[in-house]
Amino acid sequence: MPRKSEEDFVRNLKPNRDIESYFAVSDKSLRVAKTGDKYVAFRLSDRTGVITATCGFGDKANEINNTISVGQIVKVKGRVQEHEGRCNIFIGLSIGGKIESCLETDYELSDFTRVSEKDRDALMKEILETISDLENSYLKRILNAFFEDSSFKNKFYNCPSAQIIHHNYIGGLLEHTVGVLTICKSVCKVYPELDKDLLLASAILHDIGKLVTYNYDQLTIQFSEEGKLLEHVIIAVNMIRDKITELGDIPEDLSMKLFHMVLSHHGEVEKGWGSPVSPQIPEAFALHHADNLDAKVK
Repeated sequence: MPRKSEEDFVRNLKPNRDIESYFAVSDKSLRVAKTGDKYVAFRLSDRTGVITATCGFGDKANEINNTISVGQIVKVKGRVQEHEGRCNIFIGLSIGGKIESCLETDYELSDFTRVSEKDRDALMKEILETISDLENSYLKRILNAFFEDSSFKNKFYNCPSAQIIHHNYIGGLLEHTVGVLTICKSVCKVYPELDKDLLLASAILHDIGKLVTYNYDQLTIQFSEEGKLLEHVIIAVNMIRDKITELGDIPEDLSMKLFHMVLSHHGEVEKGWGSPVSPQIPEAFALHHADNLDAKVK
């Protein structure tokens, strides 16, 4: 089967060049420009990244929107442009552009499957060893209750961490979690007065709601209905609360701190980043900045 050329992979695209290559359709929407003309906005991907594409076909916009489906591999002919510091692809009649479905024999699926490049077995080992080393028996029991569940562990191993922004590929959640965990371990060396077990346990659990937030396969990441309505921080707290209820004898003050760590890990409410409460304890500030650093650098 034909392979994509290296220069046509998303991470290698440069502006001001024509392109004719294959991409997976990660998302699409029919939109109306200020002129009143309809166009289709696509999010296209391959194993190296995601890029936006604008299909300006005027009267044919409806037809294209109805013909091309999320999850398809398509052949795209257009021009790579730069907008606000990022590349996108313009697919327009004026430049002979086109986007069309193709046959399975036209491409190699591995060119489009986005998977963490890190050793996921090693990442999972890091989490399990961290849990084993915890001194707080209550936090250790909560974490073991999750990670000794093979179904939970398998989902955690494969789940993406986001749809678009960071670690948005299979295994992304595991990779991001260990990234945050590693930063938190370093922070504890600088600030030994922190409750290390609380911080590390929260680092491991802070994004578990994403196991419910996303529906995904090899080519696409979509929000589940629950993910759209509740957001991952609320889902995570509900998951932790249910587990604590099952265990039955977890101290209430420890449970409250764990809930707070998860609810506040996106930072100050005023910044509008999705936290329903702002960090109120030093460990919560540390977790927020560790999470933000790993996400932003990635």
